[in-house]
Amino acid sequence: MRRPSATACAVALAASVLAGIPAASAASATTQSRIIQLWMAGHQQAAQRFVNAVSTPGSRSYHRFLGPGAYTRRFGPSAAQVRAVESYLAGAGFRRVRASVSDDYVSAIAPSGLNVTIPGSIDRDVLAVTGLSGFSRLRPEADKAATSAKAPPCSRYWAQQTRTFSPAFRGLTRGAVPVCGYSAGQIRGAYGATSASTGKGRTIALIEVGAPNKMFRALTDYARVNGLPAPRRDQYREEAIGQGGKNGGGCVNGAVEEASLDSEAAYAMAPGASQLMVDGNDCDTADHGTQALFDAMLAPLTGHGSRASADIESVSYGIGYTPESSVPSSVRKAFHAIALRAAAEGVSLLLASGDNPGLEPPDSDPDITAVGGTTLGIGARDQRVFETGWSTAFGERTGTSGRWHNQGILLAASGGASDVYRQPGYQKAVVPRSMARNQAGQLGRTVPDIAADADPYSGMLFGLIVTRRNGTSAYEPFRQAGTSTSTPLIAGMVADAEQGQPRNLGFLNPLLYSLAGSRAFHDILPVRPSDPQADRAFYTPGETDINNKFAPGFLVGINDAQDASGTRQVTAPGYDTMTGLGTPNGSAFIKALRSGK
Repeated sequence: MRRPSATACAVALAASVLAGIPAASAASATTQSRIIQLWMAGHQQAAQRFVNAVSTPGSRSYHRFLGPGAYTRRFGPSAAQVRAVESYLAGAGFRRVRASVSDDYVSAIAPSGLNVTIPGSIDRDVLAVTGLSGFSRLRPEADKAATSAKAPPCSRYWAQQTRTFSPAFRGLTRGAVPVCGYSAGQIRGAYGATSASTGKGRTIALIEVGAPNKMFRALTDYARVNGLPAPRRDQYREEAIGQGGKNGGGCVNGAVEEASLDSEAAYAMAPGASQLMVDGNDCDTADHGTQALFDAMLAPLTGHGSRASADIESVSYGIGYTPESSVPSSVRKAFHAIALRAAAEGVSLLLASGDNPGLEPPDSDPDITAVGGTTLGIGARDQRVFETGWSTAFGERTGTSGRWHNQGILLAASGGASDVYRQPGYQKAVVPRSMARNQAGQLGRTVPDIAADADPYSGMLFGLIVTRRNGTSAYEPFRQAGTSTSTPLIAGMVADAEQGQPRNLGFLNPLLYSLAGSRAFHDILPVRPSDPQADRAFYTPGETDINNKFAPGFLVGINDAQDASGTRQVTAPGYDTMTGLGTPNGSAFIKALRSGK
């Protein structure tokens, strides 16, 4: 937000319209009534110092977290500041003026056609204003290459089936037939989760935008199919925020499939943990839908006054702004305010890094843990056969043509160096300078921090409840992946590490980076020319289109394709920009998080 000059009495924040929005939408964006949120500034610098101390191993304040009420009293705005903002909005003709539960923001309905102005008298009290920009939908990071488990040929484990092809593509003539979708037992075996690792006593908040469909029933069926203990009724609950959840039926609900994979992936790794699914208002599309996302992220942090209602938050949504520098400062500041509250309260905030080459906001914020992705090969005995960075280049052959058409890198775990945030202290001496340099040549915050399986061709088998034409409903499996999957997988493993411990782990990054190079992580390495061809490529006849039909043709995918010159994403020994520090190494990971070494 611009600061006023010494003589100015107001700062105008005219409604803006994003490029690419149709003219009709653009007109409505500036004329219709809409909800805006004025985020209160509070004492952010002091909150940042507290977060740094409470999150850093060895600090005298390490893991001495605050409850939601205590955070507001210590770092939030004063009652007088909140009243001043409310009074201004009410006097300016705004309707339904109200402060949020813990005074993080004041919301109001703006009259049609009225620009939002912030008078100098309250300008210092307002950190950011959201709800001003045009209409767009949040994007779940579940990769779009989902398939029904029924259709083309697939393998139960990696390279159970292989196929030869001719002519060669990128020097390869053999590839693995993609897996049908890993089970919970396979993914637990690959990451070394023992029967004692259940996450019991911890709560994972799964942040959605839109309402799930019969999720507890789907989770119960998932547990049955995968040989896991059935979830208890008190182990799963939903909280609807605004009209987009159960209260209003939702709008264009994109959460059904996303909710299933989030819940089931977390359950696979932490079947004893409780789940809180927060259903944001998917009818609220302002600022790329960030208000809906922010409201859902805030709810577990402010729900109980004395303590947060979750220990871990898993967020599998990106906000859709690209490049990173195009994110409005108000959106970035509001997101950071949520990240600070989560860290101060001891809630581990995990965000999916994204499913496209390059850096995707908002996961470059230095006070969140960004989760990248891998391609994971699991063998016949549920063992980890290989694991590399998820970056897939495709060759396609259609019809009677004998030639491969190089499609380039189409799927990848997002990552890279931020052009907005400087390198945080915890990344120094760990992230290679070559990877940390941003476009300006400065050392930036580098993404991701940690990773797990995210490749749809080595993805997991989930399920959702589908209603048929005759009115009956049934559990239907589907293969899915993306960093939407790796994020709740990591959330489940963090719950396992917190199981039975006196305190939460809170903001993870300072601890994770202090463990760099240790046995806590599988170091994810690039594929080598000497590796089996079936670990370097996959081959499949047909490919799913948006209507879930299979077009004729053949597809070859090259694993760990990398793009050092374009997006600067690579897989490398130690830290890299697709998998961060690596993937969790079972009991060694859990022990290290608990002991800090």
